[in-house]
Amino acid sequence: MIDKMKYLISISILYLFCFSSCATSKKSVNKQATTTQNGQINTGQIVSIKLVTKGGKISEHEELYFRLSIQDYFIKFCESDVSLNDIQPYIQNENEISSVTLLLEIKEGEWDNCNLPGHVQSRTGPYVVIKKILD
Repeated sequence: MIDKMKYLISISILYLFCFSSCATSKKSVNKQATTTQNGQINTGQIVSIKLVTKGGKISEHEELYFRLSIQDYFIKFCESDVSLNDIQPYIQNENEISSVTLLLEIKEGEWDNCNLPGHVQSRTGPYVVIKKILD
């Protein structure tokens, strides 16, 4: 009985030790944002996600998002200093995991309204404006 208890305690300690070291290593992979006068410097992934309509239907239209460890941010190109063509080489594909470092600004507001004439019904929430691609 005592040998069985020692075995269970040893396994429990080993499990906790492994679990805590795995959690620590994950934190070191995620870089913190660096704030500058021109915005934030963040490293993440550019991902393409299919648009989901208000009715919950998935359309064939895809949009680009900047994926950070905590959230995917819609990329609003009409306010950005880079174009879709500039960011194209950094779009995540299924075969490899790659990251890009960007100088950006995280904003809150309308995603679809780009100061075009007429009223546009727009999705709202946090989004990013890309100032510069750093790598």
